[in-house]
Amino acid sequence: ENLQGDIQPSLALVLLFLRDVEAAEKDIALQRKIVVTGSGKKKLVRLEVNNIDPAANIRRITDNINATIMLSGTFSPLEAYELYCLGEEGRAKKLSLPNPFPRENRLLLAAKKATTYLEQREDIDNREEISGHIRSLIECVPGNVAVFFTSYPMMNNYRDLCLASSRRVGKRLCVEPRSAEEVPELLDQFFSLGARGGGVLTGVCGGKLAEGIDYKGEALKGVAVVGLPLAAYDEIQREINSYYTMKYGRTKGMLIAYTLPAINRGLQAAGRVIRAESERGVLLFCDRRFKDDDLGGVNRFLPSWVRDELIVVDAREGRELIRERIKGWGGENKAVDDPGGGSEIIPDGGSKAGPHKRRGARRGSKRDLRELARSLGLGGHSPRGNAAPRGSGRSGG
Repeated sequence: ENLQGDIQPSLALVLLFLRDVEAAEKDIALQRKIVVTGSGKKKLVRLEVNNIDPAANIRRITDNINATIMLSGTFSPLEAYELYCLGEEGRAKKLSLPNPFPRENRLLLAAKKATTYLEQREDIDNREEISGHIRSLIECVPGNVAVFFTSYPMMNNYRDLCLASSRRVGKRLCVEPRSAEEVPELLDQFFSLGARGGGVLTGVCGGKLAEGIDYKGEALKGVAVVGLPLAAYDEIQREINSYYTMKYGRTKGMLIAYTLPAINRGLQAAGRVIRAESERGVLLFCDRRFKDDDLGGVNRFLPSWVRDELIVVDAREGRELIRERIKGWGGENKAVDDPGGGSEIIPDGGSKAGPHKRRGARRGSKRDLRELARSLGLGGHSPRGNAAPRGSGRSGG
C-alpha cells in the first residue's frame, strides 16, 4: 500500500526481498525471523530479513564523499557509536558538547535503591521504593508528567498506583494504546491537560510515546524512566549479541548489541521533557543501575552532563528534592486529600472511562497515514548517529 491506501504490487521489490533471503544464508549480518502478530483467530505471519549491522551501508556513503557530519543528543559513548556506525575505531573525529540549556532549569535524579533487575523485581521493599519514586513525580511536579516503563506488563503492574496518585492531586491518567492509530487522539487529550490540572502519561521506553514526539511548553514537566530498558533476552537478541561479540570481542560486542540500545531508549524517553532553553523539568531515572558502574551499571556510558548532574536519592529524599526545586521555580504543589476528584483513565485504545468522555472525540476511525505521520512528528527528525568520518566536520554528542 501507499499512503493513500492503494495497492501497488511490485515484482522488483519481491525479487529484492528474495535476494536478501538468499543472501542471509551466508551473510551473518542479515537476520531472518518469523514474526506473528495479532491475537485470537486474526493473526498475521510474516518473514522478515533485517540487517543488524548498519556499518557496511553507512560506509558506502561516507567512504565516497568528502565530508559527513552525524550528530545526536543521546548517543553516548561516542567511541561505541563510532564502531556501531562505521565498524572501525579511529575513523571519525569525535566531539562531545555540553548541554546548551541552563542547568538550573532541570533536576536530574537517580534511584539509590530501586531497580527492575529481574531477581529483585518482586521484592516488597524494592517495589515500595519504585512506587515511592513514581508517586513523587506524579504528586510533586505540577502539570503534565510521564512515566515510561521497560515493558507493557510492567506498565500494567503499576497502573493502579499511577491512577491512585493521579486522583490524589486531581490529574488524569492517560495510558499508551497498543494501536498506533489511536496515538494522535491520545496525545491531543494529554496535551490539553497541561493547562487545566495536568495529566499523567504512562508508556513504554522505545514505544510510540517515548521517542520522536516533541512535548513542548506545558506538554510535559517531568519524566520517570522506570528500569533500564534492556531488550527481551530471546533467541533473536542472543543472535545479535553473538554477532557483535564475534566481531568486536565480549566487552565491546555486548555493549553495542545489548547495553547501548537500552541506554539510548532511556535517554530518549528522558529527553522528552526539556525541549527549549526556557523550559524546566524533572528527570528521574528510577533504577540504581543508572548511578552504578558495577552489577550491570551503566553510569560510565551516560553523557558527561548527565553524570555530572545526577543526584542519587531514595524515594523519600527524592520527594523532598522535587518539592524544593519546584518551590524554587515558583511552582506550587497541588495536593488533594480527597481521592475522588475528577480523574479519569484513558485506557488502552485511547477512550476515556466514565462520564468524562471528550465530546466529538473520534474513536476507531482510521486516519490517513500521512496525517498520522504528521501527528507523530515524523519526517523531521535529526539524523541518527554520533560519529563523523575522518576529514569531515565535527559530530555532536
